[in-house]
Amino acid sequence: YRQLMEEKEQKQIIDLFEGKKWPVFLGDERFVDWVKKRFYERKLDPETPGSAQLSPGLREIKTAVGSYYGVQVTDLGRLRRGKDNEPRDMAIYLTRILRRDALSDIAGEFGLKGYSSVSSVIRRVENRLQRDRRLKGRYEDILCSITKGQT
Repeated sequence: YRQLMEEKEQKQIIDLFEGKKWPVFLGDERFVDWVKKRFYERKLDPETPGSAQLSPGLREIKTAVGSYYGVQVTDLGRLRRGKDNEPRDMAIYLTRILRRDALSDIAGEFGLKGYSSVSSVIRRVENRLQRDRRLKGRYEDILCSITKGQT
């Protein structure tokens, strides 16, 4: 942050402050990632819209899920009608829980037809988490791997 503020080229900063909407973070990508990792868990609050910007990136969630299940990130967007696709369902659930993305945005990201499909996946995962201790353990492992990178 100090380096950014001390830079001789401050046109970017001046342009930023002259704009109507300011970003939550000011700094290069490495600094923004550090802030997210350091403060995400403690500051995520549904009543504070800007706190969602601390959440892990979609790519980070997909990578963690893919790595845990040993599948390619591209496979998380594939539909397998009539077959359980736990990695994809877990990625969808974590995206909604951690990022609070709109259901329609999640549907587009995972190749689903609409927001109601996402809602169904989320309900299915929530129900299974209540009944299945092994699934809950997998969920907690993945969540831990994502948030460990955040703290």
